[in-house]
Amino acid sequence: MISSYELSLRRNALLDQMEDGSVALVFSGVPKYRLGQQKYPFEVNRNFYYLTGVDEEDCVLILLKSEGERKEYLLIPPYEDRKRRWYGKRISQEEASLASGIRNILYSTSLNARMDAILNGSLSEYGLIQNVYLDFGREEKIADDVTTLQYRDSLLLAYGNLSAKDIAPLIATLRRKKSGGEIKEIIDATLRARLGYQSALSQLRVGVHESQLYNAYIKAIMDDGEGEAVPFYPVFALGEHTLYPLDGNSSFSAKPGQICLMEIGACSFHYGSHVVRSIPVGGKFDEQQALTYKIVRDCAKQVCLSAKEGMSIASLTAMAKQYLQQECRDHGLIQTDESVDNYLNDGFIQHVGLNYPEVSSRSDLLEENNILSISPGLYFEKFGYAIRFGEMVRVDKKEPEILTNSLISSPEEIEKFYGRKSK
Repeated sequence: MISSYELSLRRNALLDQMEDGSVALVFSGVPKYRLGQQKYPFEVNRNFYYLTGVDEEDCVLILLKSEGERKEYLLIPPYEDRKRRWYGKRISQEEASLASGIRNILYSTSLNARMDAILNGSLSEYGLIQNVYLDFGREEKIADDVTTLQYRDSLLLAYGNLSAKDIAPLIATLRRKKSGGEIKEIIDATLRARLGYQSALSQLRVGVHESQLYNAYIKAIMDDGEGEAVPFYPVFALGEHTLYPLDGNSSFSAKPGQICLMEIGACSFHYGSHVVRSIPVGGKFDEQQALTYKIVRDCAKQVCLSAKEGMSIASLTAMAKQYLQQECRDHGLIQTDESVDNYLNDGFIQHVGLNYPEVSSRSDLLEENNILSISPGLYFEKFGYAIRFGEMVRVDKKEPEILTNSLISSPEEIEKFYGRKSK
């Protein structure tokens, strides 16, 4: 769990980026409706969580920067004992302050009055506020039927001299560079993923269904602890489904000689991991599979070790493509006049953190303690399978650190694992 001191440093770093005479509002969000009155489980806006450490619906963070002063307020829902049986326990003012490090804890019912006090020039005790920052992310809602964009429009209509700005890019810049505490959570999430991975490996045999592998994976992670289990929908795809992995997790059953593609991850306090492995049913690759696997795995490893400060996702991608192009041509996997782009997956290098993928630009220069997922794959319809391999790496000035080495991946390790299992 991230300390309240670190959360305070994050808010101050965000305020540093804001213009003077500005107010920022970041909403935690509300649950989305599924059917009728049924709602999906609440998913906190990760930008709000990043700045407050609070995982609660219907909350608002307000940051003010004006005339050399900075103020911060956290608005939470008022506690109503009669509603607890329907909505469960709500966070208290004391708990919110302890988690976030914010002293000024108010109730969300006071939002309109607070904003009028801030933006009404004739009454404002905060000086002239000319800019309002909001998170313009897709489907960001502050109420069941109100988005942040609609809220922005209402503010601009009521307070004509305001200029509206998107705060999401400012927060995204901060989120990409990880602290020691964040790296610890990502490593913990990787260890949880390893538990699920080993459970799925132990079930991988002729006749097992993709859905059974998925269930074994999820159960192992859920048995490890409470809270959010996975940062995205894990995929287990067999045989021809490796070419179209979103068809995975079905009743499709394993056959001898097939490849099982696993795209997996787990969470620790909302920080996620992302790992990709391609495993042969029975534990042994055939000659062609082994060659493809070696090329893809070696490519991922080499690119990971090149993920140094000052590089970019674009330059690392180009490096990977050049390596795969040469190796595939040299070993006859593609024709000399073919491009490996015809067989390579898109977007195989991404930032990892509170989301997978985190928002980034391919041209942004990498910084120390960025966390990347690097997972190239070759999709050969002519052979009836795809092989993909992915590791997470911590960017460093000199020696990048691969964070997912504990999930077995070499052909020797895989054969040894299945050799033990068969005894």
